Amino acid sequence: MFRTRAKRTQKSTQAYLDIAAIKDGVVVLQNGGLRAVLAVTSVNFALKSPEEQEDIVLRYQGFLNSLHYPLQIMMQSRKLDLADYLTRLRQRGETEGNEQIKNQIAAYTDFMEKLLAVANIMDKRFYVVVSYDPESLKSKSFLDKLLHPSKQITISMTEQEFQRYTTQLNERVNLIGSGLASIGLKAAMLTTKQLIELYYSTYNPEEAVKERLVDINQLSQQYIVQPKAPAAEGATNG
Repeated sequence: MFRTRAKRTQKSTQAYLDIAAIKDGVVVLQNGGLRAVLAVTSVNFALKSPEEQEDIVLRYQGFLNSLHYPLQIMMQSRKLDLADYLTRLRQRGETEGNEQIKNQIAAYTDFMEKLLAVANIMDKRFYVVVSYDPESLKSKSFLDKLLHPSKQITISMTEQEFQRYTTQLNERVNLIGSGLASIGLKAAMLTTKQLIELYYSTYNPEEAVKERLVDINQLSQQYIVQPKAPAAEGATNG
């Protein structure tokens, strides 16, 4: 059972977020709504011929007209991180037996480090957020969000409800993936670890570059709470 409670005495940053839990690649919102995030490839529209451009536009129009539920398209720009790549290069140089190749690897590594230090190289990533909101969903009004941004809605969701809602969400994900494929785009649903890394870099852009997120298995925060006791009185099913 998934539950989230508002703390009266101590409020953390998480109290101001809409995310209540992340499980099996699905984001559970504070009000009980479910979200899946798809990483999508891009297409260089400018390099296409006029006929190809018109065909892409028509297929994209048909894709949008086929939707019967909200869809969010997001582009994120982040500073290119080549730390792992440069680390592998250094390790390769240390084990290289050919002295000439070893020097070339060292020179190239030094060049890349200096380039990244002075140049702001950005990497653009594209995402599609697929939503599923149960019929019994009760969300806060706009005025309530404005006056009480840290006030959380207490939800109660059983494992059976979560699985049933996830099935509905996955059906939408498959339809969205097929629609994007018709435009020539590839899409992949983010895993739990990838979602945590995405939100970490989104809410902490500077820290994400300087300090990497620890391994998901080492996180002390408990994202999913499975209490043995029954739901508290006043909790609403989502």
